[in-house]
Amino acid sequence: MMKTYKLYFSALMLALLTMLYSCDDDLYQVNHIGSELAENGDWRLSSFVLDDDIWEIPDNVKYLDIKLISHSDNSELQFEADCEHTDDGHKITIKIPEDSGIPDSDYDILGFLKNGQQLGHCITATFRDEMFHGIVSVAVSYPFTGQGTSASPYLITSADNFLSLLASLKLDSKSHAAGIYFKQTADFDAPAVSDAVQNRYYRGQAFAGHYDGNGKKIKLTFNGDSSSELDDYVGLFTQLLNGASVSNLTLDANLDEIRSKGGALAGYASGTVTVTNVNVMGNINGGSEIGGLIGSAKGKLTVNGCKLYCSIKGADYVGGIVGHAQNATLSISGVSNIKPNATEPETFKVIAHEGRAGGIVAMAEKCTLTLKDITLKYGV
Repeated sequence: MMKTYKLYFSALMLALLTMLYSCDDDLYQVNHIGSELAENGDWRLSSFVLDDDIWEIPDNVKYLDIKLISHSDNSELQFEADCEHTDDGHKITIKIPEDSGIPDSDYDILGFLKNGQQLGHCITATFRDEMFHGIVSVAVSYPFTGQGTSASPYLITSADNFLSLLASLKLDSKSHAAGIYFKQTADFDAPAVSDAVQNRYYRGQAFAGHYDGNGKKIKLTFNGDSSSELDDYVGLFTQLLNGASVSNLTLDANLDEIRSKGGALAGYASGTVTVTNVNVMGNINGGSEIGGLIGSAKGKLTVNGCKLYCSIKGADYVGGIVGHAQNATLSISGVSNIKPNATEPETFKVIAHEGRAGGIVAMAEKCTLTLKDITLKYGV
């Protein structure tokens, strides 16, 4: 079962006049957003471009089936379509037979591979003069096995699944998966998304749901250059937002040249956030507000049962758990750098080259801290 959550976009100026061009006697039209209508023999060809994040179409796929469900009368139209992969996204060309048409209306648009598999998200869009006139809304789907509930969480089985999760979170910019449950079932490397982050390899998204690592591991790599906003808010998730929880996960982090707000789990946390049994190993290097788990935090942050086997380095505000906390209530317990059944601690270093450093938090401003059962042998 798949839950959907709608995102609404600013209404496009549908009243703009369509630009018409003539190619001899053949029909050819282009509207204000670049959608096209042309003739080719017995077909009229209606073309438009969709962002890769809306429909994840494999590069080798050239043909699709399209279903349009009218908001005017609930009628359904089905067409064959060609797919061309471009730098701007997927160019979809609907093939309209002579004896058919696309009446002016808003439509729910569903795309399918030729084997019947549905593509990504359901789009609500406007058609005028048989041309695509823009997206009205996108029903964000989380296309995984499960129901997204605590009893039947969505299963994240691979790096490809996690990449799909990131794509859905990017679209789910209002709720950020709030109230939805996910469970990881295998170890994997965090997926490369270099095309989106200018060779930084990985870039997360904001998250407000519940992620159970199920005792599994994610290897996380980030190669920044400390020069742009892409080097801020670095971690498995860019931000953990109100209601988020992450548990039972090991992060093998190699995060380099973060500019500000970076940690293995998230760059920033706000609202009520809970982190349980999350272990961090590896190296985290950056500038300001750098933490083993979270770079910067405000609100109510609860951290319990986490293990730190890592080196954390930065310029200022460098902390083992959190780099910089402001207006926060921090409750931290059961944190150590001793592995089960071991007598000697694992590597744990917190180094600030220019300013403040701390084994738990480098700076806590206007905060309430509750610390319990902390065992850390470290260098600052």
